[in-house]
Amino acid sequence: MKKVVIVVVISLFSFKQIIAMKKDIVTQKKMIEFNFASRENFLAISKAISKEKLSKKEVQVIIEKNKQGIGCRTNFDEPLLNCALHKDKNDFFNFLLKYCADPKEENSAGFNALIVAAAYNNIKALELLIKKKIDINHANSYKETALHRAIINGCFEAVSLLIFHDAKINAIHGIFKKDSLDLAKKCLYEEKNKDKKKDRVEILKILKNFNKEEKMK
Repeated sequence: MKKVVIVVVISLFSFKQIIAMKKDIVTQKKMIEFNFASRENFLAISKAISKEKLSKKEVQVIIEKNKQGIGCRTNFDEPLLNCALHKDKNDFFNFLLKYCADPKEENSAGFNALIVAAAYNNIKALELLIKKKIDINHANSYKETALHRAIINGCFEAVSLLIFHDAKINAIHGIFKKDSLDLAKKCLYEEKNKDKKKDRVEILKILKNFNKEEKMK
């Protein structure tokens, strides 16, 4: 009798294990299908971003059809939102934000959308991100803020906007070990492009003026 009970118990246990295993297989299959679909959707959006002269309507249709892939990243660990920050890609950027792409997402080096927008002097994107109350003083892995990056790239408009919205000018760049003012001086001294030099002169002026105002407070 005991043997029969043991056999029944083992059989029930095995049956439960089989059911659990089947559930796991189904769950894993769904996950694989979901991940595959997400990747395909991501590739569709990524490919579209690299195209030129897509209308606003075409951009919207592509993102609506493939929104499942918005959270995916490139092989270089770059969020899709960061890929859409060239000025001529603002329609993509706007729609990605609309469909809940996370502007706080960082790539492997800590660059979020705010820092990338500053690097490209993309004022429209910067204004949108500031409205969303993204930390304006967020620093990447090199302790580099959006203001630092805008200064390094000679982006006068981005520098002006960031300072107006209280970006810290005394934050020290992790590699160059300089605050914004000294960093601007270094970049101006090293700039060889005459056209770019005009912007760098203006950047230095606005930082000096702001620095004086801060000291007078």
